[in-house]
Amino acid sequence: MFDIDLDELDADDAAKAGAGLESGEWNVRRDACKALGDLADAGKAEPHLQRLRDLAASDPDYEVKKAARRALQQLRERGVQPRAAGPEAAAGASAGAPEDGRRAAHSGPTLLLRVFGDVLPMRTEREGVTPAELAELWEGAWGVQYASRVRFEAPEGSPTRHLNPREDAVPLSPAVVTLHCGVGSILLALATALKSYGMLSEDEVGAERERRRRQQAVESERRQEADAKEHERWRKAEMRRQQRRADESGACVTNAPFVRNKTLGEQTVAGL
Repeated sequence: MFDIDLDELDADDAAKAGAGLESGEWNVRRDACKALGDLADAGKAEPHLQRLRDLAASDPDYEVKKAARRALQQLRERGVQPRAAGPEAAAGASAGAPEDGRRAAHSGPTLLLRVFGDVLPMRTEREGVTPAELAELWEGAWGVQYASRVRFEAPEGSPTRHLNPREDAVPLSPAVVTLHCGVGSILLALATALKSYGMLSEDEVGAERERRRRQQAVESERRQEADAKEHERWRKAEMRRQQRRADESGACVTNAPFVRNKTLGEQTVAGL
């Protein structure tokens, strides 16, 4: 079980909580989220904000999602916000391949999309892609529900506030396009997807989603096994408690002295 003194968390404990976010056990991830949200010095949680946001958007366990969202809310209320990445940093990140080697080299057009202050890169196979085409890709290939509700802020000097979904082309890098949506959870899910799939081809996205689906299935099976063991442990403990109560009750009746009721002429237990 995740064991941290929530009253006096120091830097080492914050690091331990951050490590707990990566656990394969759902209850450890949940407790780690709660620990970070309850940090005495909320600033120590800043290195783990992105992981909290990832869990809040896509963790397979509902309890973990809820704990991560609660922790993010607590930290925001105390002034802890993710650091915004500049366009140069985002473009630089898009140029290099990650350690796992899942991203193929991409020298074609790239978009820079601002979500919640973060500037996130996304590859595109051609110029002139429209917001509607991106939304269709996000909903279909990436699995981001209701992505069509996202609005793309128009460049400065445009006659309208937002790009026309079907007629306007999304500006390419180095221009940064800010995304808006009235439902924050949609943007949160999209930001998580952009960080995971932004520089992957459509085929690579499909392979990565299948890998994650299998991983979630394994975790779900492990959780079911753990729940079954816990249920069986509880059932046996309850049976032992009931047996003890029955034994104690039987001993009380057996050892009670009998007296003769003079009126009814029957034996009754003393005191009853």
